[in-house]
Amino acid sequence: MEYSKQQIGQVTQVRASISAYGVFLLHDCTDGIERVFSHGGDALNNGFAHDAFDCYRILECGRDMGKALNWSSEITKHNQRLYMKDKAQQKKKQSTPVAGESKDV
Repeated sequence: MEYSKQQIGQVTQVRASISAYGVFLLHDCTDGIERVFSHGGDALNNGFAHDAFDCYRILECGRDMGKALNWSSEITKHNQRLYMKDKAQQKKKQSTPVAGESKDV
C-alpha cells in the first residue's frame, strides 16, 4: 500500500479505490514515540495507533510477531541482553532493603 502526504498529519492512499484520508501521523504522543492512526480501508485500521515496529509487523510480516521480532538475529540478541540486564536490575532493587525498613515480617 502506498501513501502520499496531503497536508500536515494527514495522508491518503495512492492506490485506494476511495480517495479519503486514511492515516493520521501522531507526532505528540506523551511517550515521545511517533505513531500512525488509520481510519481508512487498510490493514492498520483496527482502532489503535501504531508505532514503526507495529507498522512493519502488520504490513510486512502479515501480523506475525515471531517473524517481525526475528528480522535481525543480531538485534534480537542485543535486545534479549538488554531485557535480561533490566530484569536483573529490577530483581536487585526488589531484594535491596530500604534504610529503616526490615525484611522480617
